[in-house]
Amino acid sequence: ADAEFAYTAVALSHDGELLAVCSEAPDMQLSVWHWKKKAKLSSVPIQHAVSSISFHPADPSCLVTVSSPDCHSSTAAADDSTAAAADTAAARAVQLWRLDKLWSRHELHATQLQLPADCVASCHAWAPEGLYLGCRNGAVLCMDPETSAVIGMVPSTADASAAAAGIASIAVNKDAAVVAGRAAPQLMFYSRAVQSLQDKHQAQSPANLQLVGTVTVSNQGCESICFGGPSYRDLVAHTTDGSLLLLTRPNNSS
Repeated sequence: ADAEFAYTAVALSHDGELLAVCSEAPDMQLSVWHWKKKAKLSSVPIQHAVSSISFHPADPSCLVTVSSPDCHSSTAAADDSTAAAADTAAARAVQLWRLDKLWSRHELHATQLQLPADCVASCHAWAPEGLYLGCRNGAVLCMDPETSAVIGMVPSTADASAAAAGIASIAVNKDAAVVAGRAAPQLMFYSRAVQSLQDKHQAQSPANLQLVGTVTVSNQGCESICFGGPSYRDLVAHTTDGSLLLLTRPNNSS
């Protein structure tokens, strides 16, 4: 790879063949590699540092990147308010990328998702019904990445202290969408938006994702969470105090 300083985000495709990397300033780029062949398939410059990236679980030609103000490096002039405003909006972008094969080469093309005006994405997770996004105001969105339609959501929290740090990580399995915050000692388990899957292309209000449970994992909060295990029911939580916790759920639980 060819970053001058460091990488801000990396991801492997689910088939293990492709590697996507995002580098930081001054050479900010998104690059996709066929790593076993040591071959770079495509590379494009990006305007803002990416905080998270992932491949679609079933389609390695589809990726999503999230640019966060926390991972933001800008070349805009500080005294130019118009440029700064545009710069801030771009730094919050969620982009859907397509890796298109054109004869003997590949090209990356991006489409920006249109989030609700008060939502700034901080993390994401794929599911069959759409793309789940955790936001800095505490909201959770499930969106159709092709149309930017909101399929389901948890509105932003009215608790200012809980919303202050926003959502740090989100993970989805067949049972629930789980969110974690750096200032929240509890993991929040929400129903998925599968009830709206067949109707997601119709004009209607998004379904509210229901809180189905909570688990206290730390006195402070969590940096990240992810599902794993044979049945994808084991949850690993990385807490802000540096601990790693494994939460297991019996197969016969509801």
